[in-house]
This record gives sequence, structure tokens and C-alpha cells, in this order.
Amino acid sequence: MKKVIVVILVFVIALLGVACSAETDVAPTPSKVIIIEPSGLDKAKNFFAEITGQTCASQSEEFLVEIQDINMRWLDAMELADSTSRMSLSGPISDLQLIRRDANKLEPPECAEGAKDALVMHMDYVLDGFLLFMAQEPDEDISAQFSEAWDWMDIYLTKLSTIEKS
Repeated sequence: MKKVIVVILVFVIALLGVACSAETDVAPTPSKVIIIEPSGLDKAKNFFAEITGQTCASQSEEFLVEIQDINMRWLDAMELADSTSRMSLSGPISDLQLIRRDANKLEPPECAEGAKDALVMHMDYVLDGFLLFMAQEPDEDISAQFSEAWDWMDIYLTKLSTIEKS
């Protein structure tokens, strides 16, 4: 019975959000205005998913396809950058930055945000490593950047595995 009440409340909250965002000719009085922030509506959707038994994997199907595609493009572009001379790295770095922006634009379900964040951190460290290499910084600094980048890749893969198993 509690689940039914919760489901009804979630739908009412969602409907109020739609109703409040609809344009009307008459301005509502302040006592009748209900403000639902998008984050609140997102939380309601996530709560609804939890009580209906949706797993993180089922919530994340589209996201997983998108992030894995971006990761494959990233790895291909990184392999090219890795085999490019220092003087010619600006083009491959530019390609890597575009892919990183694509990754950052992804909108995962709340349960999968950690995977996206870890991949973006990996990308940031790789880009910083290549920029240090181009600037002819000390090898220790460059190695530290790439080492941190691969630590973040490990975190990404672990979080991805957790999502797929849920």
C-alpha cells in the first residue's frame, strides 16, 4: 500500500512540475505557485525507478552505449596522439579535447554519474600530460600525469562494471 501511495505522490509531483512550467495568460497568485527545481524532479524520477525495481543497468542502457562509444573514440585518438611527434601534437590534442567535451556533455542517470566523472578525470589527466610533453616539462611530471590518468581509467572501468552488474 505504501508503494502505491509513493508512486501516486511521484506522479503528482511530476504533473505539478509540468503544470507549473506551462505558459498561461493569467499569472498565478504567489500562494498558488509551486516551484519544483529540476534536481527535485530528477530525484523523484530516481526514487520512482528504485521503487519500481529498475536497476542501475536498466536505467543506464543508453548512457552505457554512449559512454563506451566515446571511450573507444578516445582510445583511438589517444593512440594516434601517442605516436605523434612533439611538434605535431596540437592536432591530435585538439581531437582529444573535442572527445572530452562530448564525454562531459553526457547526462547519465544518477547511479552512473561516477563512471562519467571518472572517465572525464582520466581524460583531463591525459590532456594535461600531453600538454606537459609539448611544453618539454620534466619527464617525472609527465609520467605522474599519465600515471594518475590510468588510475582514473581503472576507477572508470570499476564503476562501469558495477553498473553493468546491477
